[in-house]
Parts: sequence; structure tokens; C-alpha cells
Amino acid sequence: LLEAAREGDIAKVERLTLDHAASAEGQAWLQRGQAQLQEAERAAPPPIPPREASAPPPMVH
Repeated sequence: LLEAAREGDIAKVERLTLDHAASAEGQAWLQRGQAQLQEAERAAPPPIPPREASAPPPMVH
């Protein structure tokens, strides 16, 4: 994969990447990554809701 990337062979990089992702090892790697992402999302604080579009609050001196 690195050799194909060094050579700029985009088609080979894509083929090797897709072949690996379709393999049992690649699927296990993807599943571990998905589980880690879900765990991180559960552990993260809830997102702050966006504020309404309005003028900024007045400055206090």
C-alpha cells in the first residue's frame, strides 16, 4: 500500500484498501473502530445547541 502511494498509483491504493476492508481482518478493524466511536460519543458531553441568529449582546463597561 505504501509503495503504491509513493508511486502515486491511486487505482492500486484504492484496490488494496477495498480488498483489505472486505477481508475478515479489515472487517474486525472497522468494527473495533465503530465500537470506539460509539463509546466516545456516549462519553462526550451533550452538544451545545446553536444560538438564535441575533445581534451580539451589548458590551458592559
